[in-house]
Amino acid sequence: MGVSGAGVGTLIMSVLQLVVLLAIIYWKKLPAAAPLRNFGEIRGAFITKYFKTAAPVLLNEVLWSLAVTTINSIYAHISTEAAAAINISFTVQQVIFVVGIGMANAAGTLVGNAIGAGEEKKARTYGLRSMVLSISITILVGLVIFSLAPWIVSLYQITENTRLLAMRTIRIMSLLMWNRAMMVMWVVGILRAGGDTRFTMIVDSSIVWVIGVTAAYLGANILALPVYWVYLMVSGEEVVKNILCLLRFSSGKWINNLTRETDEPIVEPA
Repeated sequence: MGVSGAGVGTLIMSVLQLVVLLAIIYWKKLPAAAPLRNFGEIRGAFITKYFKTAAPVLLNEVLWSLAVTTINSIYAHISTEAAAAINISFTVQQVIFVVGIGMANAAGTLVGNAIGAGEEKKARTYGLRSMVLSISITILVGLVIFSLAPWIVSLYQITENTRLLAMRTIRIMSLLMWNRAMMVMWVVGILRAGGDTRFTMIVDSSIVWVIGVTAAYLGANILALPVYWVYLMVSGEEVVKNILCLLRFSSGKWINNLTRETDEPIVEPA
């Protein structure tokens, strides 16, 4: 079925995922297993609060996706070999990225539960411990990927120049994996769990456009650098995000107990 088959397969997978998820929720009687009658009791205040929190997340994902698409198109315009190398590297990155997302979601659950219980100090502790764990694991994984880079690229039938570009890109990517994991932990896990979705939207969406896209354009079109150096330049945007998110975390302004009636952030005295 070609491309159509890929679309049909994705749709089937998504439907099965939903069915399995609902089956587990109601079988295990998890908190989300509400009776159908409860869905008719959603009030306007809840809807307003929900979209006030969720809208920045949705907008963030759209703007970030557009920026990543733009950066990828810049990579593709360097050369056909550069495009192939970056695609191979991103395939490896996405496999590891799944682990990072999983850890960030787990951290978000721990931090969010602690905040909802009114235990802000515990939320900070969980956040810091999750960050240390994420960085430690991704450093180890990155070193493994660095050493396996020649073997990984040998799995593809590509030209020798493409093989070299891909191996160098993978190795740079593997050394910076902890930096990306740190950014994901801040944005997807800790700060969003604190309800600080507006801040994460501003930082994540603006920095990737201002620094990421600009760096990609300068590196590829102005400096005419190899694709792996362009990738290194683009990665600078994650460093900036991590610094800003760390400052936000230290301030305590990210902690918002969404279970309370008021939306004022909880700021504990130093």
